[in-house]
Amino acid sequence: MREQNFHFPADYENPRVIQLQKMGWGETLEVIVNSSDEDIEIARDKDNKIMFSRNLEGDILHRNGVCIRYLGSRKNI
Repeated sequence: MREQNFHFPADYENPRVIQLQKMGWGETLEVIVNSSDEDIEIARDKDNKIMFSRNLEGDILHRNGVCIRYLGSRKNI
């Protein structure tokens, strides 16, 4: 990828869980894809806004689930 504003934190032990953050213009979006065969718990903050989700119930991202959320401005992270 050409942009340096993509980060791939390793917050989840399962290697089949993909997490990336897109940072730009002071705003941060996060994408979590659970391609594993087990459910995972995602950390949620009251300030995070879910923009799109599939197979997400509360804090549990079920298998084959996707979550796109707005994390806010960088100064809050």
